[in-house]
Amino acid sequence: MFKIKWDFDNNGIILSEYIEENDSLNSPRPVYIDEFDMLGLRDSFEIPS
Repeated sequence: MFKIKWDFDNNGIILSEYIEENDSLNSPRPVYIDEFDMLGLRDSFEIPS
């Protein structure tokens, strides 16, 4: 499973299996409907009204 690390040089994230545990970040999990829209997940998941 990939771990996530913030890349300050590119201002983005790095996904890798070789990131140390103390350098890794928690996986983002959308909570609000607006976050699903922002991430473009509304088309991939069925969201109850």
